[in-house]
Amino acid sequence: HKSPISLEAEQGLIVSKVGFQRGAYVAASKSNIQLLSWEEFQNLFEERWFHNFLVPKLRDESDALVEYTEPVNSRILGKADMLSNYRERRFQQLHEQHALLAILGQMIANNIGPFKNTDILQLSQAITSLNLPMELKKTSSWRKFLKAYSRHIRKALKEFDDLFGGRA
Repeated sequence: HKSPISLEAEQGLIVSKVGFQRGAYVAASKSNIQLLSWEEFQNLFEERWFHNFLVPKLRDESDALVEYTEPVNSRILGKADMLSNYRERRFQQLHEQHALLAILGQMIANNIGPFKNTDILQLSQAITSLNLPMELKKTSSWRKFLKAYSRHIRKALKEFDDLFGGRA
């Protein structure tokens, strides 16, 4: 079973801004050529980029932070219990501060809730009232979102790593 956005390597695309003559459709139907309007091509590219690049990147970026912030992680919580009282309180603060950031990446990557498509404006509207960095709420493109998200994830991970003296 193939994904609807998957094309074989042997398939060709012909893109036109003004359309195709009837003969082109006949020829394409007997070949491995797909005829696309410019808009269809852009939509196909966006869909592929979203699923083949953005989603795996979000998963990779957020995995370690999810581990630090998930509600029940006996390995992390066991290490947190070994911290001094001050550091354990700091762990709880970081946990509360960054849990939503970790969950957001996982929700987008797994098409959960309002994140079931590639519409960046829907994402912005869905997270407007959440306690997330303003930069993420006001983003106008997935590339800008990913860049900002990655920066905030790295900052959060650094805070946890510093607290534990390395990756816990």
